[in-house]
Amino acid sequence: MSLLKSLLKEHFLKNISLKDEQWNFISKHFHSKKFKKKEYIINKDEVVTEIYFIKSGLVKLYVDDLNGNENIISFA
Repeated sequence: MSLLKSLLKEHFLKNISLKDEQWNFISKHFHSKKFKKKEYIINKDEVVTEIYFIKSGLVKLYVDDLNGNENIISFA
């Protein structure tokens, strides 16, 4: 099992109990993806079909107000 899947399994098992068959089914859907610095993960008005777990780095969640000012909602 890859390091990423091991970390995700550990995280899941802290919050819920899973049988091995359940974990095997879920983990088949995990894929590693790298983003460049300042690259958008999700764009405005985009339909989100994925869930992201951040292994390293920083992610900023923000919205622009009517005046074009960036309002930071959270960092992860």
